[in-house]
Amino acid sequence: MVFRKAAPEDRKGIAKVIASAYADDFYLLTTELGKVEKVFETGVNTDKFYAAEEEGKIVAVTAVSNRQARAVYLNKKILRKTFGMIKGWFFGRVSKKEFETVTVNDDKTGYIEFVAVEPNSRGKGISKNLLAYIFEKENFSRYILDVKDNNLPAIKTYGKLGFVEYAREKMNKRVLGFDYKIFMSLDR
Repeated sequence: MVFRKAAPEDRKGIAKVIASAYADDFYLLTTELGKVEKVFETGVNTDKFYAAEEEGKIVAVTAVSNRQARAVYLNKKILRKTFGMIKGWFFGRVSKKEFETVTVNDDKTGYIEFVAVEPNSRGKGISKNLLAYIFEKENFSRYILDVKDNNLPAIKTYGKLGFVEYAREKMNKRVLGFDYKIFMSLDR
C-alpha cells in the first residue's frame, strides 16, 4: 500500500472512490455511479486530497481542507446536464453547504473530509493509516470532521486516532437515513 499526496491526474480515480464509497448517500439522486463520478471528477481540488494506492489503483482517498478552500466544488451546469434540470438543481442546492461552505475559521485547523475507501478494500485499516499519514504531512494543530451517527466503523476508527465528539446536528432520518451528524475533533 502506498500513501501519497494526490496529483491532478488522479481526478478520475478520486471521483471513482468517492462515488463507490458514498453510493448509499446518492441513491435518491441516481444509482448510476458513473454519473456521480462525472460530477465529482470536474470539481475535485486535488491539492486537498491524499490517496492510498494498491497495485497502481487508488483504493482510498481523504481530503484536508482549510479556511481558504474546500476539497470539492460542484459545477451547477454539469449537475443539471448530468442529472437533469430538477435533480441537478436540487442536488446543487442541498450539497452547497455540505461540500462548499468553509467550515473552519482559523489557520490552525484542518477539516478532514471524504474519508472514502472502496467497498472491496474496507476492513483493512486503510483509512486509519491514510489519516496517520496525513497527520505526518500536514501542520495543523487541530483537525475536525463529521460523520453520520450510524457509521459505527468510522466512529470507532476516529476514536482510536484520538478524535472526540464535540457536537451533534439533528438530521432528517426519513430523507437522509441517519439521525445525527456527529462532529469530532483531534488536538495535536
